[in-house]
Amino acid sequence: MPPPSLLSHAADLALSVGIGMIPLHRLPRPVQTGYVVLPGAFTSAILLLAQQRTAPRSAVIEREGGGSDEPSRGPRRPTARECALSLAGGGAVAGIGAASISLDHAFENLLRRRGVPAPRLTMGLTYGALLQAAGVLAHRAPAHAGERHGGKGPEQSPDESA
Repeated sequence: MPPPSLLSHAADLALSVGIGMIPLHRLPRPVQTGYVVLPGAFTSAILLLAQQRTAPRSAVIEREGGGSDEPSRGPRRPTARECALSLAGGGAVAGIGAASISLDHAFENLLRRRGVPAPRLTMGLTYGALLQAAGVLAHRAPAHAGERHGGKGPEQSPDESA
């Protein structure tokens, strides 16, 4: 993968600073609710559908010994365990969303108490800098551990391999 250009880095930085400056705790209550509930519900649905793909309906019908006339298309009825796992994943995502709103409010108040003149701008710049650093580190990191040693495993001198 080619390295990102300077323009790409600048655009990413501007976007992440802008996103970091959004005051989540000042958004209207319905928007905050959507910010929390929609990703959680989407995650639950995706997890449930992913678990449905692991055992096709025709295999379930054969295991149950039923040769029913109903077609084998469509998702099968989820088990209680599958429902619990998908709800737990969605709940975790929703909890993280709610925590992010609380942390946003607490961090802005902390900066205000410390006398920072523009706390939202400071938060945006900090967020942008952290995202850029993570992006640069991710781009510089090898794709997998084998690349560190040229794909040859642990380092050996040429005379040790013979």
